[in-house]
Amino acid sequence: ATIFMGDSGSLFLGFSLSVFSIMLTQNPRFHVEPMFPVLVLLVPIFDTLRVMGTRLFSGINPFKADTTHLHHLLLARGLPVTGIVTMHWSLTLVLGMAAILLIHRTSMPYLMAVLGASVVFSVFANALVRGQPRAEKAITPAADAKQDAEVPRTLRVIGKASGSRRSA
Repeated sequence: ATIFMGDSGSLFLGFSLSVFSIMLTQNPRFHVEPMFPVLVLLVPIFDTLRVMGTRLFSGINPFKADTTHLHHLLLARGLPVTGIVTMHWSLTLVLGMAAILLIHRTSMPYLMAVLGASVVFSVFANALVRGQPRAEKAITPAADAKQDAEVPRTLRVIGKASGSRRSA
């Protein structure tokens, strides 16, 4: 939980997992259903699709950073970082074991497992969002400019030079 990958590291990791998934499902030597990697990687896939859908529904740029990912919501609830990481790993382990148990089946059981787990994750995420106070607001250009005006000039220069962003 103390590793910081940044954009390049996380993009490389996602690319590697997707290439591995495609190679695994398209190799004629292995009979792996295309839904196998979807079930194994459901936690990050669900989180990404949920956050991007929520942003689009709210009229916000889906690629703008915010704190609506599941780990941010769990942090806001007071869970320790190690507990959140353990929970994510445990969910992925359970889904991976379910995928292995379904290895010689058609795509339908995988699809049912993905849909069922997605419904459970949706209820869980909805409960986290509803329980969170609405103190956080989306950063708009006007709000960002107002925030910049409140910061001394030396800090603005340092912040812009390092490429860092402050969150509201």
